[in-house]
Amino acid sequence: NFYSSSVEKKYDVFCSYGHLNEGLRRETLNLCRKLKDEGYNVIVGGEFSYEEFKKKLKSSWIGIDAWGGGDCCARLWEILASNTMVMTQQYNIKFPFDFTDGENIVKYETIEEFETKIRKYLNNKDEIKRISDNGHQHLLKYHTAQKRVEYILEIINE
Repeated sequence: NFYSSSVEKKYDVFCSYGHLNEGLRRETLNLCRKLKDEGYNVIVGGEFSYEEFKKKLKSSWIGIDAWGGGDCCARLWEILASNTMVMTQQYNIKFPFDFTDGENIVKYETIEEFETKIRKYLNNKDEIKRISDNGHQHLLKYHTAQKRVEYILEIINE
């Protein structure tokens, strides 16, 4: 369960994808490998059971998201639900009650921007915690299944 009690953060970064064919997945994975080679505690790739995936994600300070089989994937929501700071490739999809870069999420559009931002945050755990807590609260306030249905019904009834 993503919403279960908090766990100790023992990994700096979690970066694992099902495939590397879209978005900046290959590039972010390679940069995370580089960070691991530099001594950061990074989970890169790997075949995990879903339960193991959730545990590792929840135990990470930063979770990486990039476009999947389209412009959005479940990883964004899984990271937010884990109360882990999300670094996400900027989506073209417009979300109601969108997230704010640097406040409750970290967005990037290029691999250069990704590298600059991840290096900045890796050295500031207090800032990571602030953004991850804000992201988790924003998720619970606006993006649960119930909140989305309420939003849809509100639009229909206008």
